[in-house]
Amino acid sequence: TPDCRAQLGDSECGVTLSGFTQTGSVVAVTDRSKFTDTTRTEADNYFKYGLLTWTSGNNNGNSMEVKLYTLSTGEFELFEPMPFDVQAGDAYSVYAGCDKFLATCKAKFSNVVNFRGEPHVPTQDQISTFGGQ
Repeated sequence: TPDCRAQLGDSECGVTLSGFTQTGSVVAVTDRSKFTDTTRTEADNYFKYGLLTWTSGNNNGNSMEVKLYTLSTGEFELFEPMPFDVQAGDAYSVYAGCDKFLATCKAKFSNVVNFRGEPHVPTQDQISTFGGQ
């Protein structure tokens, strides 16, 4: 597979998540899966596929994967709604997400040496073409 088989932060990956973890608190709430934190300064989708863990509020101790993060609005969207209402002031920790592509491994995590995929192996379609057609 061209994608990495390791999970970000596991022993095969080797990335230390503490260096990519941020804390914050909710400024405004849209619903149980969308909220904003306008104090964030990370690039769009820096946290996409990362894990957000609530450290206070109704969902304290619960975690959910981040679906989208938008810098201009400070909005987080989670893959699934949290079991309880999210409220302004709720605190969280979140670490950067990984889409499992070699380019991300290189640019975001400087971790190509531990990449667990085969991005340069030809696909079936490439192998089955005749004469470069």
